[in-house]
Amino acid sequence: MVDKVIVTLKEATTGLDADFELQANVRILDLKDSLCKALVQQYPDKFGYMESLEISYLGNALCDDETLASRGIWDGSVLELSLRR
Repeated sequence: MVDKVIVTLKEATTGLDADFELQANVRILDLKDSLCKALVQQYPDKFGYMESLEISYLGNALCDDETLASRGIWDGSVLELSLRR
């Protein structure tokens, strides 16, 4: 079983286009929380105002109770982020 995957995160308003190593078997709800914290820490000028975010894959929003693994998201996948202020 794969524990971690390397995916590309993209966000249009900030221009984010970066690779991240993420836990494959963590609920999306928990993943969103940890991603928010990581993005604010790494890019405070771009994400400091962010309250939360949504994650989509191939145009479909990921549900909070799913995992990357359960959606078949593996190395090389691209996830789109939508920021909530």
